[in-house]
Amino acid sequence: ALSAKQLARVDGAAEKWAAAKKAAPAVKKATKAHAEAEAAAVAERARALETRVADARAHFATGGVGELEAGVDGAYAKCDDAHALLVELEREHAALLEMAEICDNVELVERARAQLGEARTEVVLVKGMWDLVAVSEGLLAQWERTLWAHIDTAAIEEETKQLLKALRALGARAPARPCAAQLRRAARAPTLRA
Repeated sequence: ALSAKQLARVDGAAEKWAAAKKAAPAVKKATKAHAEAEAAAVAERARALETRVADARAHFATGGVGELEAGVDGAYAKCDDAHALLVELEREHAALLEMAEICDNVELVERARAQLGEARTEVVLVKGMWDLVAVSEGLLAQWERTLWAHIDTAAIEEETKQLLKALRALGARAPARPCAAQLRRAARAPTLRA
């Protein structure tokens, strides 16, 4: 049993539904040009975003972040800058994805999403390498200050193995960076002073 208020709401609903169905093709036809223009705008913004992501990746790769001269602090600053830029680009991508979903053209922004993922992976990889460089520099400094009488070769050997294992875990791209090559050399041949 429906109340009078509920009956008033549904009264004429069938007629309203039929009118809406009848008007739908006309509305679709009237908005087609606008929908196509929006889809074109989304495609253009997606291409622009892809270009910005590619430029950011190129700048990060050629900015010396993987070079030994950058040093840990300099590399961390460059990684932070790259992260901030990626956050901005990811926000732009999210807004663009929303527009693409409305236009039913999500595939337009998929390449940009993939490029952003690759860029994020590169920043994480380089940051991980520099984390290992920082740890290895600290360990080497500690080992160099150790007197011969207090050397724990088993601990040094274990720490060296852990550094090499962590470096291998970074993936196949890690050895291509000069800082990773230096890290491998340092981990394989620690020098201690008497």
